[in-house]
Amino acid sequence: MKGCGTLLVLLFCLFEAGVQEESGDPPDLLKGLEFMLLSLEAKVKILEANAEASNNEFKEQRDLVASLQEELNITKQEMKEYAGSYQCDVVRKCIYTLSVRIPVEKQLRPLLGSKVVVPCNIQDRSEAIPHHSSLTIKWTHITENNSMLILTASNGKVTVAAEYEGHVTMDNYLLLPTDGTMEITEVRSKDSGMYRCEVIYGAEEQHASVDIWVQGIVFHYNIGHYTMTFEEAKAACIRNSASVATPAQLEAAYHDGLHQCDAGWLSDQTVSYPIRKPRDGCNWGVGKELSPGVRSYGERYPDETWDVYCFAAEMSGRVFYAGGANVTFDEAGDQCAKLGGRLATTGELYLAWKEGMDVCSAGWLADQTLRYPINIPNSLCGQGLVGVMTIDLDTNSRHDAVCLREGEVVGKMGYREQRVVPVREQDEGHEKHEAWSWSDLTDSNELELELHLDRSNIDSDMSIIAELAIRLEDLEIRLSAVDVDDLEKRLRVLEALHSRLHSSEDTVDDLIARLEDKVDDLMSRLSVSENKVEDQTKRLGASENKVEDLKEESADCLAKLSAVLMRLIEIESQAEELNKQNTEKSPTIAFSAADGGDGTIAALQNNTTFIYRMVITNSGLAYNETTGIFTAPVAGVYFFTFFYHTGKKLDATLYLYKNGQRMAITSDHSTGSEGARNGGNGVTLQLQQDDQVYVHMAVNADVWEDAYGHTTFSGFLL
Repeated sequence: MKGCGTLLVLLFCLFEAGVQEESGDPPDLLKGLEFMLLSLEAKVKILEANAEASNNEFKEQRDLVASLQEELNITKQEMKEYAGSYQCDVVRKCIYTLSVRIPVEKQLRPLLGSKVVVPCNIQDRSEAIPHHSSLTIKWTHITENNSMLILTASNGKVTVAAEYEGHVTMDNYLLLPTDGTMEITEVRSKDSGMYRCEVIYGAEEQHASVDIWVQGIVFHYNIGHYTMTFEEAKAACIRNSASVATPAQLEAAYHDGLHQCDAGWLSDQTVSYPIRKPRDGCNWGVGKELSPGVRSYGERYPDETWDVYCFAAEMSGRVFYAGGANVTFDEAGDQCAKLGGRLATTGELYLAWKEGMDVCSAGWLADQTLRYPINIPNSLCGQGLVGVMTIDLDTNSRHDAVCLREGEVVGKMGYREQRVVPVREQDEGHEKHEAWSWSDLTDSNELELELHLDRSNIDSDMSIIAELAIRLEDLEIRLSAVDVDDLEKRLRVLEALHSRLHSSEDTVDDLIARLEDKVDDLMSRLSVSENKVEDQTKRLGASENKVEDLKEESADCLAKLSAVLMRLIEIESQAEELNKQNTEKSPTIAFSAADGGDGTIAALQNNTTFIYRMVITNSGLAYNETTGIFTAPVAGVYFFTFFYHTGKKLDATLYLYKNGQRMAITSDHSTGSEGARNGGNGVTLQLQQDDQVYVHMAVNADVWEDAYGHTTFSGFLL
């Protein structure tokens, strides 16, 4: 009966597709083709006899065909899960043409702010596709509530959706069109979901998918406002099951919606804060612009005090409330221990909130803070906001305890299965406040959920049964139209094809024989080539000997050349030393000159060069007694002095100039009651060759001179 069933499946496939059409049937139906071709005629005769049987027998055959058709549909459905398509010729020999594969683990779990590479490998063995650039590749991000196209790659061009620009790249595609690898930079929590790589060529479409779950959460933390140094901030994050967040992690958290008008340390010793709604008093940073973004104060000294942004990566257990406990902080740890756990840290509560935890009841945490997680906006809890809320109260006040049980795995529904029931309480000695107690789902709720799931399953089953009934009715109509004569014609076509197949086998044998003759000829030619190679090897050996001789001769020449070079270097060194000695013999440059006049000499206008006409010394001839100017013959450091003698009538003021720039002054103001006056000054100057130094007398000033040289100008090279 099993063989008959297989034959009917093949006949139905041939009837549906036709021997002249291409089909995508799975290769499993073709494995016994050669055997079926030999026995097909006999089995068709059996089918003709069955077709002439009574109505009851025909009904049994029809039921059998329906059963086999259902089995065939299941097989086809399984084949659709293969990431490949098939192209078949007239003898239904299938050729694998296209496959798409993402060779990674079942789920990628990158850390927030990191880079994730999602490979998509495409294999194409179809000769019908002239070049791979005709393939179209699409990446889609699929979440529980949404499906969004990320990018499309076709004809060597990648088009990225506006929302993903600067966030995803597909660089490998530009080099290899069958590489659909996509890279996501600085992944964000909202990047979690399913990613589907879809490849399209003509009417063919194949795809593969992978799940990505972005791990970790960034949260703001402080112990009083701006009180932690950089080292204290790192320790605070560690105590709360976290580490100091990186700039990339804070940037990703900002894009996920983090808004905090408090600056905090980051891992690179910079201080920043994420601001989504700029306002006065909360817009300082680089540029001080009033626009959303992550504002940075840049790198700071480690002993400055700020808040901190921490990053919690993953939990080591399950967070839960102690359950209606009314304890102080000192009692909270014992309450958790009774339940097989410990007090949870702030970082662990943030991770639980990210997983969906929603509890409108403040509880003690390990850092002596009171916090509660809100995922569903509630006007009674957190003023309609979502996040982890903080309450500032005395550690002696009584509240629930937030615990963590190590090693316990969060259920499939995450923390969404937890609910809270509001309770009004009166705190002794204080105003009324609204507290919340913990409650799990009641037994009736669980039963209602199970009944709802059962009804959903029944509705789904009924829908499937209705669809199968319609398909069965269609199959009956199509089977009733089966023409046995037409099947006989198709059988004869198959026999002719089988004969051609045997003829092709003879042709293949002939080709193999000719190929063997060709191989023998090639082997003979190879032997001749080997002899030639051996001869060339011998000649190469002789050439190598000659090369060795030339190398020895070259070595001798190099040794001689080296000796000549060493001698040349020695001669150059001696010449350089002699040149240095000649250079060090600097000329002697020094001069002294006096006015040489007799009596009072007054200046009639400013910028008048005072000419010392009586030369006392002029070694090197650098001073010109005609102009009164000293010109440096060589560059160097020089020392100059200038002195005067004057009476009591006018002021005495002399200026020393270098290249028109005043460098020094000597002066004395007349009081009219004093006698003769004397003064002078000295200065050291750095001069370049041809620099000029000279003395000016101020207007309405005078000096007195005689043959004894009271008023002088001197200088020399140090």
